[in-house]
Amino acid sequence: MQFENLFSPIKLGTRTVRNRIIFPSHGVGIPYPEYIGYQVARAKGGCGLNLIGPCPIHHSAGLGGENSHPIMPPEAQIPRWREMAQAVHQYGALVLVQLWHAGDKSEG
Repeated sequence: MQFENLFSPIKLGTRTVRNRIIFPSHGVGIPYPEYIGYQVARAKGGCGLNLIGPCPIHHSAGLGGENSHPIMPPEAQIPRWREMAQAVHQYGALVLVQLWHAGDKSEG
């Protein structure tokens, strides 16, 4: 069988991912509450690991706009990430956050 390990669990640190299907991080340009539903739909569909992000870690990251993740320190984003993780975990998937900074965009 081709891809015989695709649907088998795999250990990731102390956690077990239910399969090897990973949903990569990418910008989608939708408001945060809808982004939770977007990620939950992937978990419902069978994804084993959802990567959330990109999540800017500093105001100079250069990612902004009303529909993007807020540009705030990671510790301030933890409540949102926790909410996202709890929603996705209900459907058996795990979540990792992709921290992002593309270089200092604050200087012209």
